[in-house]
This record gives sequence, C-alpha cells and structure tokens, in this order.
Amino acid sequence: MKILVAVFSFFGVFLGLVVPMAFAQQQPVPVAAPKSSVAALLQQGYEVKDVTAVPRDEAKAAFQQTDSQAVITLQKGTKVAICTMALLNWALANPPSFNNATLCYLQE
Repeated sequence: MKILVAVFSFFGVFLGLVVPMAFAQQQPVPVAAPKSSVAALLQQGYEVKDVTAVPRDEAKAAFQQTDSQAVITLQKGTKVAICTMALLNWALANPPSFNNATLCYLQE
C-alpha cells in the first residue's frame, strides 16, 4: 500500500511540476508593437503631449545610449506613441531622426 501511495505521489508531483512547464513553453510569442517616425505621426495628426529629457548617465543605463535622450509622448485620440532619440537631435529637429521609422512605438 505504501508503494502505491509513493507511486501516485511521484506522478502527482510530476504532473504538477513538469506538465505546466511544458505548456508554459508553448505560449504564443508576443507581437512587436508597430513602429513609425515622428514626422509621419505628426502628419497623421498626433500631438506632442510630453518630452522628457533623460540625462546621459541614465540613458546609458536605460537605453544603452551614450548621449542624453529625449522620450517623446505623442497622442491622437486613444492612440499613443512613444519615441526616443538623442536629445540634441530633438532640440535641433534633425530631419534624419524625425524621419527614422524605427524610433517610435505605437500603442492603441
């Protein structure tokens, strides 16, 4: 009887630990957020709601960037876009940065 209980306990632990891990590995991979450029978003009617300057030390830790960064929040209705670029490029309205379609993440 004790052997039977031990076998069932083993299978209970096996099913409780191994099976959930197998299912956890099969979850769908999240889809990356769509990207756009600051220029394209402004042309679509997005408005700049906030610009946050991130000093060089914090930018290095958070973004792996060597320059100070600007985090720009744009909004159009319920849609929000978050863009990051070098603070100097934002201040000078640098066209290559404003047209770079990889700097903004769209959220709906």
